[in-house]
Parts: sequence; C-alpha cells; structure tokens
Amino acid sequence: MSEVRILRSEVICSVFFFLLVTSNTKLCLTSAQHCALFSGLNVTFVLITTSMNWTEAQSYCREHHTDLASVRNMTENQKVKDLVPAGQKVWIGLFRDSWKWSDGSDSSFKDWAPGEPEGGNQACVVVYLRSDGTWRDNPCDQNRPFVCYGPQPS
Repeated sequence: MSEVRILRSEVICSVFFFLLVTSNTKLCLTSAQHCALFSGLNVTFVLITTSMNWTEAQSYCREHHTDLASVRNMTENQKVKDLVPAGQKVWIGLFRDSWKWSDGSDSSFKDWAPGEPEGGNQACVVVYLRSDGTWRDNPCDQNRPFVCYGPQPS
C-alpha cells in the first residue's frame, strides 16, 4: 500500500527510475527511495529517505548523484525545505571545517537557527522542519535522511 502526498513545486519521484513529472504539484510516494526537486536550470535536489550518518550520506550522494546538498541562496534553501517532511531533520552538505560545503566550496549563505551553531561534537548540519526549517549543527554520527544534489535529468 502506498501513500501519496501532494505538495507544492515541480518534482520527479522515483524508485530506481523516474516515474512522473508534474508542474505546480509535487507527488511523492512514501515507499519511493527518491523525490527530486528542481532548483535553477541545472541542479536537482533529491531527498533520500534511508537514514545514514553524515559520512555515509556523503558517500551515497557522491556515488549516486553529485554530493550532499549545497544550499547557495534563499531560493535553493526554500526548495530543500519543500522536500523535507514536517518535523524531520535531514542532512545537508555543510560541515564544520570553517563551515564549508561537502563539495569543498565556501558557504556564504547560511540559515542558522537562533543560538546555532553550538559547536562541540556537533560538526555537521541538518535542516530541521520542526517549525521554521532553519539549520542546526548535530553530531555527524547520527542516522538521518538526507538531501543530495546533482544535474537535472535530461
């Protein structure tokens, strides 16, 4: 039995291949492994619902997509938020090495929650959709769903 959730935005959902494309509607099957949301002309964000720690998520994204999500502006940030189910925390590609993205690029855009980053052993970043979808640092060894990015499928 599959549950269908209808949300805003253009999306592709897939299990191992792309099943559908819609405009102004996002259909995600909860049993599906991936839901992809377009950002810009050449990038796709993909929610991976399988929980992994940050390093495993990074390896998965690099093997199957490009890398963990790099969020470079408010528009991309909103598109990532639109992918994440309410109340969930998901890994993105920001980590504490001078707060750089997993792909090695610097992070000029940030959407930290008040009081974040806290530091200590919390060196990896989650988008937390409890209320406002802001970013929090968390210990990298926690298992969570995650968001990858890659080129837009042709």
